[in-house]
Amino acid sequence: MAKVSPSARTKQLLESQGYIVAKTEYTNPFAGPPHLKCEACGKNKVGMKKDLYGFADHIAFREDEKFVVLVQSTSEKNHAKRRTKILDNGVARAWVQQENRMIMVVSWRKRAQIKKDGKKSKVKEWQPWLEVITPEMFEQ
Repeated sequence: MAKVSPSARTKQLLESQGYIVAKTEYTNPFAGPPHLKCEACGKNKVGMKKDLYGFADHIAFREDEKFVVLVQSTSEKNHAKRRTKILDNGVARAWVQQENRMIMVVSWRKRAQIKKDGKKSKVKEWQPWLEVITPEMFEQ
């Protein structure tokens, strides 16, 4: 079974909520340190991922809302690092200070399902955690 990235999960989630979503992250195939080797095959690692404005993996909007949302997707483990990266970014600060613009960090974790009897199942499912970045967060 193919591994689904946090970015792909986030895109699916937003589309299921009626958002029109575009991917803004891309891979520059010519970037990357030539001295790093792939652990699996031993070849040089080539290419570096780049986000829009240094943090956005997606841009999204809904026809029935005024907001345009920049979205950072990640794992639960990296949520705080991604939030800090955004809060240290001058473009992010300028983005959220404008009317009708929003930034959201969406992180994913696997959690056990709860059975009808209240016990945890062995089956785990992916659950998102959505955090909206507000202008006030830049002042802290």
